[in-house]
Amino acid sequence: MTMNLTPKLIEVEEGEAVLSADLSRDGRLLVFGQLDTSGAEHGITLFSLDALPGEPRTIRRWSGPCAVARLSPDQKTLAYANEDQDLVFYDLASHAVRLESFRVKFCKWISYAWHCSRLVACGTRTHVWDDDAKAIVWTHPSAPLREHASIQPPACALSPDGRIVAASGIEPVRIVLVDIETNEITARLEGATEPAQAMTIDPSGRWLAMIGVRGGIAVWDLRSGDRIASDVLNLEDELYWCAAFHPDGEHIALGTWSGFVRVIRLNDGEIVFDPDPHPHDGNVREVAFSGDGKLLVSCGDDAKGILWMVQ
Repeated sequence: MTMNLTPKLIEVEEGEAVLSADLSRDGRLLVFGQLDTSGAEHGITLFSLDALPGEPRTIRRWSGPCAVARLSPDQKTLAYANEDQDLVFYDLASHAVRLESFRVKFCKWISYAWHCSRLVACGTRTHVWDDDAKAIVWTHPSAPLREHASIQPPACALSPDGRIVAASGIEPVRIVLVDIETNEITARLEGATEPAQAMTIDPSGRWLAMIGVRGGIAVWDLRSGDRIASDVLNLEDELYWCAAFHPDGEHIALGTWSGFVRVIRLNDGEIVFDPDPHPHDGNVREVAFSGDGKLLVSCGDDAKGILWMVQ
């Protein structure tokens, strides 16, 4: 059985790579982070999708390059890395900006827990921040990285309830699951044979996906600790850059270095969506689903943002 996705091209500033994309849980907001070398106020663009299947409406634009932008699960906050690669919180209702409360220099990655206000931010240090408590609740035990744009911090991801952090870079060739309250390792996932450049946990908390720095992918069943569909989802491939789980817990979307957007069924590794010709020219930087699974967004180095209606 295939999955049908209808594409809708989102107009973004021509010539500037779209590095980041995210959808709100209710599918009403879309945010893009863009390269913006010209300073023309399109580093971040926030859209309203209320008129779908009509055209998205631009709500606000910010200048300065933005490599990562995330909408909070309660849809009240936009967290992003600004032109100095500092982590910023923007209140969508009051338009207030918070920069000083949680300092992450050279922020490369932000990821919220699916069901709460905790997020993991990776830069010179990798921390888990609880935005309700306004406090850091966990810090990666690795030494601080130098303050430089080229750093590659260890990839981490949060469980849906924000109580467990999956972390690379703590033990060789494995991902460890750490209880944030006790700081105890609760499980070890074997077979992470290359460093992770990205990780994500599905909304049910059952699956964890890791994208390796060379473009491979591995997916673990967190109930058993075993890899799944390793003939299709394997670290030997040099294809992938990004991944996002569908909220149904049965599918994963993948973006490749060569412009493909694929959806794979987890229980058997079957590719259920693989459009030809490929929708992007060059690297697909990010894929993300809305909370109801009815929308998928992809973006890439070709300065394209594509919204896919899932049927």
